[in-house]
Amino acid sequence: MTPSSSAFGTSERHRDRVLSGAGYESPAYRNDRVAVAAMVLGVLGVVVPGLCLFAIALGHLGLHRLRTSYDGGRGLAVAALALGYAMTAVWTGLFLLFLSARTLL
Repeated sequence: MTPSSSAFGTSERHRDRVLSGAGYESPAYRNDRVAVAAMVLGVLGVVVPGLCLFAIALGHLGLHRLRTSYDGGRGLAVAALALGYAMTAVWTGLFLLFLSARTLL
């Protein structure tokens, strides 16, 4: 290994790509998998009632993981939290409405 590649911890495959241009090219920006999963569960929670709770849990976990990471996805985690909390309130309201209507009949 060359001294420059071991100092920065890059592989030869990435070294050629980074050093081949006129300027510095940064590595690809990735989203955190937990934040993406939280967003998917938040969207699916619009249709399926219980998934909102999992979206909330994964959203908080994603935010916690992103504090010490260079990955992206903070916006996805925050959106999943907002959607999860909102849909939990909607589903809870619908459930209480159903219970109150059932007792009136």
